[in-house]
Amino acid sequence: MMQTSMTRTSFKEKFQLVKKWGYLCIVCGRPFANLACVTNEHIIPKSIIGNKNKHSNMAPSHWRCNASKGDQSLVDAAKLIDKKEKQLGKNFKKWLNARVPNRHVPWYALITIVDAEWFTL
Repeated sequence: MMQTSMTRTSFKEKFQLVKKWGYLCIVCGRPFANLACVTNEHIIPKSIIGNKNKHSNMAPSHWRCNASKGDQSLVDAAKLIDKKEKQLGKNFKKWLNARVPNRHVPWYALITIVDAEWFTL
């Protein structure tokens, strides 16, 4: 599988999206540990609306939430994530904030979201 890189520009764009949505995942409602675990989630699936309103149809999600959601509704996906939290107990936070696989992330993508604001200036 090809490895992709997070550039400083994509870092800033992802950070702005996370900031716009209150630093919370649209699927589970929990905060992100850092930007290395963040993916873009289509609020309304592309299969329904295509690429219209591409930017307004995007919200941040944990990579694990995005992968778990599949083609389910946000409500069903949130229930699935809550079930996973009960199964994993104290290991849930580590599972939830796993890095996006096959994405090269620079050091600044691994700093906590709260501390990342200075880097986007």
